[in-house]
Amino acid sequence: MRLTNFEDEIDPTILKRGLDYHQREKIATVDKRSENDFVFKIAGTKRYIVTVLLEEDSDTIESTNCTCPYDWGPYCKHQVAVFYYLLEHKSERSGMINYEDLCLRLSRFYKNELIGLLIAQIKKYPAEKEYLLNKYYDQRNYPDTTYIKREIREVIAHYFDTHPDGINAFQLMDLTDDLGELIDTTFRIKGLVFYFDVALYLYTEILILKTFTTDSMGSIDALLIYLLRDVKKQFTSIQGDTDKSKHIVMMITEQAMEAPVYIKQMTHTVILLNIFKDHLVEQKPRIKYLELIDQTMEQCLTENDKVNYERLNELKRYVMKWYDNQSME
Repeated sequence: MRLTNFEDEIDPTILKRGLDYHQREKIATVDKRSENDFVFKIAGTKRYIVTVLLEEDSDTIESTNCTCPYDWGPYCKHQVAVFYYLLEHKSERSGMINYEDLCLRLSRFYKNELIGLLIAQIKKYPAEKEYLLNKYYDQRNYPDTTYIKREIREVIAHYFDTHPDGINAFQLMDLTDDLGELIDTTFRIKGLVFYFDVALYLYTEILILKTFTTDSMGSIDALLIYLLRDVKKQFTSIQGDTDKSKHIVMMITEQAMEAPVYIKQMTHTVILLNIFKDHLVEQKPRIKYLELIDQTMEQCLTENDKVNYERLNELKRYVMKWYDNQSME
């Protein structure tokens, strides 16, 4: 198979997902071991390694492999993303595209001419509309939180509607990839309340998804870790009136945890609460946090969940001891 015609050889669904990975710049690192021997690290909820060895013509793919578990076809979406990368850079190396000349010519266009050019491309490639519109857009008040929440629900509903008999492990991988894209969108939300509102809504929806599926490949757990890593980062980087801001986050967390799934998925409820414990020097959020701990411990008693009760009790003792907070009992 050649780079210049690989699109003709690959399943359209895999091709689309690979193109999406390429466009979202999911290739984290590129290690060029020789002129035609490459190793790629692919970012995402899980990291995978793709290797590609080209023949001397730098176009024919001699061999390629990916560490992901996909085995329904000869090539996975991670390999497709790499093929697009290699094809793009092959064009650059061969001088097929002179970017300096291209930039110079585009700089001479009027705004309405550039808009016309973009519209023409969207008409020609309608599937690329969102990519073309959002790739270089300096976001202002977008993305809208209501829009993202609706997208989350629609993405999940689409998979269950398409597969009424149940979602298998590979379909679940695709679903979590789509949700991962929405997580990436969430990362770009400006505004403390908006961010945590959407992030915890997404966490709740993923927990519900976990309840109704068999996650044999760990796709959902990886997605939850991926999301919580950023939630923790955002919480620890709060500036300004941290007492007020962190208290707001605790209230948003309390509201999210009213969903019944937090009782069914108590282990993940504990994991969520655990990410806040080292960043509660301010009194108001700490008080609210301990209230959440107590409420959740009561739920554990009701469910006779001794394991998570003790984990929560350890969290409570840790916070009270660390911040010398025994007087709040």
